[in-house]
Amino acid sequence: MNNSSKSPFSLCLLVMAAIFISVRYICAAIFVAGKNPDTATFEAAVESTGPFLPILSTVCLAGSVLVSAIDVYFAYRGRKKK
Repeated sequence: MNNSSKSPFSLCLLVMAAIFISVRYICAAIFVAGKNPDTATFEAAVESTGPFLPILSTVCLAGSVLVSAIDVYFAYRGRKKK
């Protein structure tokens, strides 16, 4: 396949998904900084960040897969016409 199937928008969405998941755990680490650093406290801090970041990460990941699939479809379709 040619290089037209590599979309920069798809790559951007993948990077954003990774950033959103990372931010969730960084926020939880900031919440427990200076407290008793045990597993239960950290898990409570992760749960207190709410569902927004994982949902946003899932949406970005699904969007990236969709854009990649569309790119592959159009690349295959263009190659088939030649």
